[in-house]
Amino acid sequence: MKKSGLAVGIVGVLVVAWAGGTWYTGKALEEKYAAQIEALNNEIRLYLPPTSEITLEFANVGYQRGFFSTEIQDKVVLRDKNGEHDVRFDSTVQHGPLPLSNLVKLNLKPVMATGQSRLAKNALVEQWFAVSKGQNPFISDFSIGYNDTVVAKTRIAATEYSEDNREFKSSEVVIDSNTNLRGIGDLTLNLDHVLFQESANGENVPNTTKIQFDGISLHSAQQTSQWQDLSTGMQTWTVKNIDFDLQPGEPGEEKPLKVNINDFVIAGDVKLNGDLFDILSKIQWQKLNIGGSDFGKFQFNFNLNKLDGNALNELVTQFKAMPANGEFTPEQNDKAEEAVMALLKKQPELQVLPLSFTNSAGASRLNLDLGLNFADESSENLLDYLSKFELNGEINKKMLQQLIEQVNGVVEEPKDPQQVYQEIVQQLIESDSFVETPDAFTAKLILENGQLKHNGEVVPPEKVDEFIVTMMMAAAFYQLDDGDYDLDYADDDVDFDEANGEFSPNESFDLAIPDLSPSDLEGLPPAAPQQ
Repeated sequence: MKKSGLAVGIVGVLVVAWAGGTWYTGKALEEKYAAQIEALNNEIRLYLPPTSEITLEFANVGYQRGFFSTEIQDKVVLRDKNGEHDVRFDSTVQHGPLPLSNLVKLNLKPVMATGQSRLAKNALVEQWFAVSKGQNPFISDFSIGYNDTVVAKTRIAATEYSEDNREFKSSEVVIDSNTNLRGIGDLTLNLDHVLFQESANGENVPNTTKIQFDGISLHSAQQTSQWQDLSTGMQTWTVKNIDFDLQPGEPGEEKPLKVNINDFVIAGDVKLNGDLFDILSKIQWQKLNIGGSDFGKFQFNFNLNKLDGNALNELVTQFKAMPANGEFTPEQNDKAEEAVMALLKKQPELQVLPLSFTNSAGASRLNLDLGLNFADESSENLLDYLSKFELNGEINKKMLQQLIEQVNGVVEEPKDPQQVYQEIVQQLIESDSFVETPDAFTAKLILENGQLKHNGEVVPPEKVDEFIVTMMMAAAFYQLDDGDYDLDYADDDVDFDEANGEFSPNESFDLAIPDLSPSDLEGLPPAAPQQ
């Protein structure tokens, strides 16, 4: 056989193989797509259950598979009290193993698909297109590997909006990601600045309010674990600079207010030690400046440690399977309770290490280290439910004095700083919670040998129970909402007379006593005799 004939034969085989792979990939992609949409909606329901006031759902509305590529139309459906709103996306997907766009670039690495998704214009997002300077507001270029990895670069266009006395500006948002189909992997987000400004006309000079964020970034690096619904890794949000500027226009009105925060960070890290999870979180800023005065640094570290992986995964599984009415079935409720008991058996820990505020004069801080215990339900000693408890608090005197002086400089009605300081000191002393030292007020509460000690003295058991019950009642009270006091009548059942400030039933509200038959009274207890 001639070499030319051999070459033609090889090329022919490669073309057939490429064509066959392209056809197979397109078919496999279509089969996977519906399953991915359902998986995505399951994740959404975990955070926005169907019973919430706002629901979100992803749906496919068009899928046209060709030989070399596929055209897809999707929508995100948002439902709230104002009805249903659709945001639509158009996608063009080129089939692997060697998509045409990659061949043009001489990129010969096999992939399942490459493509681009774009925001589709409709009435809901028309204004977004208008303020994006002719750019599509949302474009995502992606590549899907045969190992189910997704590499994507997503751009949200810069926007500039101005109407009446309001102005909004945002630079381009760039998101780079390399994840699996469940979104677990590496992701970075960068946004240079966001500005919102509003003016309200006064008699002579407008009042202005400006909020600006600079240097916004997100870095996320997550890994899968042995449990389907649990992952490990870290996420960090950083804002280099936050400015808030309020300028009242008229003399004699409220004072101008300028607030600046530097290096604001919200971070989380999930670690796995054996079969126990540690969840570490942090909120901090390096500098808080109010009215030209440096208030200092804030830090809050909050940790949940020793969470049993099997029990935690079971809880997540039950929440993901929660029915549309937002309530567990009896079986699900039993499984959730068993999971909570399993969590307690590992003696999980809650730590605040530390909560601190530091200025140039000193630092005040609070440390808490609390361990839960799996105790016999019949135990009447509430301390039996704690494996450890230690709380240390310190209020630095010089730091407190400086803070009072700084606050006094920005409030509308300043008071004598020394008088305010003495009043606070008197309250701390009278509370019997703190011990005064030359430099600070300190408090220590620790569990030792089954006894709770406050500043070295044993707290009587009845005081412990009283304190815990009071805290529980306070928490329950603040969880009540207006719905807990519903008197079950419509707003239009009563009229309000502005002249005399009285409420009265309107004409349609029936106050008549209903007619009762003897059968309506069956089963009621007998009336008590009159005295």
